[in-house]
Amino acid sequence: MGREGSDHARTEPSWAAFWSHSTGWRRDLTLRGSRHQTYTDLAAVMPQTGLGQDIVEETIGTIDPARAVTVVRTCVTSFFDRWLRERNDHVLDGPSADFPDVTFVQ
Repeated sequence: MGREGSDHARTEPSWAAFWSHSTGWRRDLTLRGSRHQTYTDLAAVMPQTGLGQDIVEETIGTIDPARAVTVVRTCVTSFFDRWLRERNDHVLDGPSADFPDVTFVQ
């Protein structure tokens, strides 16, 4: 999962290197309203710090922090369930009405 507004696999060298060496199943997802730090614990705790909304949005984006945590947990769980537990909930198969804020990058 990457931040909104970046074509990460094509424009960011670390992503391009990772993707060019990845030969197995994979998905490239973007979470609408996200920033780089959305995918860290900051999404859950930063809004509670009393920092200005501009600083919060610059750091974790405009997505509701609870929604960000829910989406990231769901996607990570789906990935590991699929490949370690052989349970496919189909969350990562493609766009879904349950996750309209997730874009599947081609």
